[in-house]
Order: sequence, then C-alpha cells, then structure tokens
Amino acid sequence: MHITRDDANGTWKFTPVTADEVVFVELIQVYNQPGVPIHYMGRRDDASFPNHVNCKFNVGGEGEWVTTPTPEGGSWTEFCWNGGVTFWLEGSTESDRDELDSLRDTMYFGSSGLMLVEAEVSGETLSLFFTASKCQHCEARLIKMGECEWKTCAECRSKCQHDWKEGAIHGGDAGELAHGEFCAKCGIVNPDRPID
Repeated sequence: MHITRDDANGTWKFTPVTADEVVFVELIQVYNQPGVPIHYMGRRDDASFPNHVNCKFNVGGEGEWVTTPTPEGGSWTEFCWNGGVTFWLEGSTESDRDELDSLRDTMYFGSSGLMLVEAEVSGETLSLFFTASKCQHCEARLIKMGECEWKTCAECRSKCQHDWKEGAIHGGDAGELAHGEFCAKCGIVNPDRPID
C-alpha cells in the first residue's frame, strides 16, 4: 500500500498497489462510512523489512472482551473484534513503511484506529483518505501522535494557558520515556524545563 501523509489536511492517503490491496480498499469503502472508526488491533514485525511493522485492523466488526483459560490455571483476557473484515496493512516502499511506523505510533498512543474521511478515484484506482482523530477544541483533523494523544491541534496548543505538571513524557527529544514537565491541558512538553 502506498501511504502518503498530508500534515496540512491531517490525513493519510492509502493507494492500493497489489490486486489484494484493491479488494481491501473496496471492502473498507463498503463496510465503512466517513467518520466511523477502523479499529487498530495490533502490530507485528515486518519479516521482509527489519525495523518496520505491519498493522492489523478491523472494520465493521463488533468488539468484546474474551477471557481464555491458561494451562497454569490462570486466564488471559483480550479485546477481540468479531465479524466485519480483519486485515494486515503493509507499506510498499521504504517511505510507505516509514509512514506506517509513524501511523502505528499515532494509533497506539493516541487514537486506537483511523477514520475514513473521503474516497478519490483516479483513472481506475480508488484511494482512501483517513485521519486518526479530531481536535477536541476546534475539530481539526489530527494525525500526529502527541496531538492525537491529547486531542489538541498545534493551533489550539499555541493558544493554551498551560498548566505545567511534573511527570512522565515521551516522544520527540524525550524518546520512548523520560521525566520532565508537560501541560495537563494540551500535553505539550515544557520547552523551558530540561528533560531528565
């Protein structure tokens, strides 16, 4: 799948490359309506391309918690999607795989899925446009991890009357996890406080 990022519009464009991906895009359009979520179900390492991931989704299914007993006498509980269409998304090129890695981080930390925004037909190719979330203040589309996590766009963050709190931060210079100050309203890391 070709995955094109558009930060200005807050969307990713998915354009199928293989025959299977054409079918997948058509099924998403059948099962999904604009604004309805496509649920993120996890990731796996891309066996063909180290340091990249593939992402699993469900569209049109019903979710439920399922508890499975373990041989040791305990149990394992997980959230599962029943029905609809479940599929793995893979990037076609190196830049597509890089974007899929970024998309996965956004979903895992901030949105838990994607929302269909619109479809576009060019020649015989159907492409779909998705966003990850919307700003809770102005409804702008969001695709960046930090913005989705706090449901606040860059413009609304710039207007925020910050309420600084000390604690765990992640992303950017902080990497996966660090100690610092963040705004309890919009999530931005305090640029005037060193990261521990």
